[in-house]
Amino acid sequence: MESPGIQIDFPVIIVGGGPAGLVLAIELGNKGIPCCLFEQNSTTSTFPKASANGARTLEHYRQLGIVDEIRKLGFLHETAYFTRLTKHELARLRLSGMESLTRDDPTQGSWHTPEMPQRMQQIRVEKFLHSHASTFPNISLNYGWQVTAVEDAGEFAKVTVAQISSGKTRTLNAQYVVGCDGPRGLVRRALGIRYQGEGGVTREFMGGQMISTHFRAPDLYRLAGGAAATMYWTFNRTRRAVLISANGRDEFFMFSQIPAGIQLRDETVREFVRAAVGGDTVVEILASVPWTAGYSLVAERFQTGRILIAGDAAHLFTPTGGFGYNTAIGDVANIAWKLAACIQGWGGPALVSSYEDERMPIALRNTDYAARLSDNIGKITIPSCIEDDSVEGLASREALAALCNSHAYLEFDCPGLQLGVHYSKSSVIANPSSPPMDDPNVYIPSSTPGARLPHYWLDQNVSTLDKVKGKFTLFVMEHNIATKGIANAATEHGIPLDIVEINDAAVHRSYGCDLLLVRPDQHIAWRGDSTSALNADLFKKVSGW
Repeated sequence: MESPGIQIDFPVIIVGGGPAGLVLAIELGNKGIPCCLFEQNSTTSTFPKASANGARTLEHYRQLGIVDEIRKLGFLHETAYFTRLTKHELARLRLSGMESLTRDDPTQGSWHTPEMPQRMQQIRVEKFLHSHASTFPNISLNYGWQVTAVEDAGEFAKVTVAQISSGKTRTLNAQYVVGCDGPRGLVRRALGIRYQGEGGVTREFMGGQMISTHFRAPDLYRLAGGAAATMYWTFNRTRRAVLISANGRDEFFMFSQIPAGIQLRDETVREFVRAAVGGDTVVEILASVPWTAGYSLVAERFQTGRILIAGDAAHLFTPTGGFGYNTAIGDVANIAWKLAACIQGWGGPALVSSYEDERMPIALRNTDYAARLSDNIGKITIPSCIEDDSVEGLASREALAALCNSHAYLEFDCPGLQLGVHYSKSSVIANPSSPPMDDPNVYIPSSTPGARLPHYWLDQNVSTLDKVKGKFTLFVMEHNIATKGIANAATEHGIPLDIVEINDAAVHRSYGCDLLLVRPDQHIAWRGDSTSALNADLFKKVSGW
């Protein structure tokens, strides 16, 4: 609500136009909340960045109705490990298909989602998200504008922006400001929020000075031979690298360590690529960016009054596993409905503050696992005989293959990390209980309050998750229960509520309750067997009053 005498220019101002900022804008646009986004760059990203789209991220895109268009931008999720692409293949992992658990045994299997992970390049995803966001009349996208100051003024927040091309400045008022402007962005620094955790870790690989290179190599797939992969890891005494497809044809980008004392020139970087590929392949360098790996950092807080931070502004990863981008999408899916609720008047003061309580533990958990993966792959010692045609060479490759197979499972077959997010200590979850075992590589479906609603197919291509359409949703699995009083109680508090009857005994049995109240972000707010608990006190709690 606007404060008396204060003109609110936008309910929400978003700083940063990467995936987190754009998805937050789309989430708010879908909920009817006007918002204004500022990005200092004149366009969306043109240099390749993240490429791993996790299952939970794609579930969020599914809820927004854009997953089919997003999937058209990507490739199969296949990772291969080589000494060099023209030499010895060591291991390979492929994640494909639409696997899910059986209805008869919900503890069998691993991936339990309507949306399996997929590789797609961030520059293509960002461009699509920008195009989609621009179709909303209530979203104002402003690229080429730099935010120069932010201030929490208690009843509102102030943002000062400058147009880079003209120097023109504006000061705007918002009910909330969200900084999605990355690790070096202004918002976190303006609030005096520090990162905490581990930084500057050195490793043989994925620790210390690195370089990312975007290049064109038309014959790379041919040189690699066999089935093409979307990601190649190379291990040899000359060059360790990760090469990732950027367009599925001839463009790639590569992470590689920078040796001490090396001056980076295009020809030097070409030699880095050739050392990973093997052979005198044609390499056209499109762009290179030096950076530093070895960070595992989480902001000491995610909010100051009406100003919040999300994505890389709130947590910084070494990119093993691709968890930074996916954690960022989880952040904005968590906060969007809470901001909308407070702006629409039915969300209480505890709702927005629950964002930090819920997402900080996930950031700590995910950065810790990414660091462990970086240690696991980055500290492998490469024997001098790794490419030799000898008994010793064969033995060393077999040993390295075993390590790569093990690591591939840990890094990419991680449904527990992606789907097992649980807000068990949240102040806006009713009767939270202990979550199931939190194992990154094992997902255990749970209907305990705080968990993501487990996916089950209700009909062809219709998941239980599809029944949550941006509102609180009450799943009713015992059909003698009267729901009119529940709907009235929700209406009394202004809470948007859908009531969905589930005519599936197997789902009823798996959820283990007659009633399940699910939040707009598909996390369970309450479970029980009696409507008597669905009273005014419960609705006040889950809406932050």
